[in-house]
Amino acid sequence: MEGLSALSLDALTSVAYGPEAIIVVLALAGASALHLVLPVTVAIVVLLALLVFSYRQVIEAYPQGSGAYAVSRDNLGPRASLLAAAALVVDYTLTVAVSIAAGTQALTSAFPGLASATVPICLAILGLGPAPYQDRAQHLPHGSSPPQRRGRYRPGRRGGAVRAT
Repeated sequence: MEGLSALSLDALTSVAYGPEAIIVVLALAGASALHLVLPVTVAIVVLLALLVFSYRQVIEAYPQGSGAYAVSRDNLGPRASLLAAAALVVDYTLTVAVSIAAGTQALTSAFPGLASATVPICLAILGLGPAPYQDRAQHLPHGSSPPQRRGRYRPGRRGGAVRAT
């Protein structure tokens, strides 16, 4: 069960803006469409339940850890794994974009005077992201070294991954 929280990051980030987005879209459709809030919410809960069920199966089959690329490569072949890898790149990019947009919208809602600077604020937040790992070593005190990365996994054969040392 430890892996479930790490694998559910997309679900957690979606919860941050999802309910508001549903209400906004249905409100734009008119007051008569607000009766659809409950059915849409139920559909989302069912999809999240399927996601949790699927993640539990992956955790059971790959107890040492693995990702969508390795799981799909082992079970569906190399073409499916490339599709999974491409989907992950798009997913990670959109997760960051939506998170930045949601944060900027919250900021401009609290401070309406900043509304005209929405794009520069988004770009500034994007520019504040973490520096690459190698660049951080320059800022360490003299004589110290960056912490070693441990516990990363590289894909293994079907049924699990191999812990990298």
